[in-house]
Amino acid sequence: MSRAIVIFARTPEQEAAAKRLPIQRAVALFRSLLRAWDRAAKQVNAEVLRIEQTGDTFGERLANSADAAFALGFDAIVLTGIDVAPPLNLESAFQSLEAGRSVIAPARDGGVNLIGLCAPERELLSTFTIRDRHLAKRCRAYFRTLDELPLSSDIDTLADFCAAVCEDRLQPVYGGLKPAATHSASSSPRAPPIA
Repeated sequence: MSRAIVIFARTPEQEAAAKRLPIQRAVALFRSLLRAWDRAAKQVNAEVLRIEQTGDTFGERLANSADAAFALGFDAIVLTGIDVAPPLNLESAFQSLEAGRSVIAPARDGGVNLIGLCAPERELLSTFTIRDRHLAKRCRAYFRTLDELPLSSDIDTLADFCAAVCEDRLQPVYGGLKPAATHSASSSPRAPPIA
C-alpha cells in the first residue's frame, strides 16, 4: 500500500503570527517540526504532501486535502498539522490503516492532532472546526473501528510552546530551542522567557 502524510498547515511564519507566538523562536520550532515529519516519513516509507488548501471553512479545506491525497493514488493517509511532533509509533498507525482501521492521536484539549484514513471520509472531515474540544469523542463515535495513538500535545498558545520545548522526549525535534531557566531574587522558579 502507498502511504502519505499530509501536513495541513500554513507556513511557519503564518502559523507563528496567527498564534501570536514569538516569531523567530516559533518559526524555528515549526521548521524543526516539519523536518521531524520528513525524517519520520522516510522511516515509515511514506511521502510527505503539502497540498494547497482550498475551501471556505477549516473542515472543507481538510476534506479537500484528504480528497486530493487519495486522488493522487495513496491508499493510507495521515493528516496532521505543523504544530505537533510526529508520534514515536507512526509505523503502527500505518499498520492499522493497512488493516482497514482508522487512527487518531487525541490532543490533550479534546481535539485531534493526527487522523489516519483509509478513505476520504469527507462527511466527517468537513465538520471539523478549529479548537473543537469534542473532536476526539466525535471521531470515536463516527468510526466503527478506530485505533488510538497516545495522547499528544500541540502548540496553540505561549504556554503550549514553553511546555513543548521543555518536554524531554521531544528534544531530538526541538534541539537547542529549550528556553534558559531564570530565577527571581528569592530563587523561586518562574516560567522561562522565550521572547
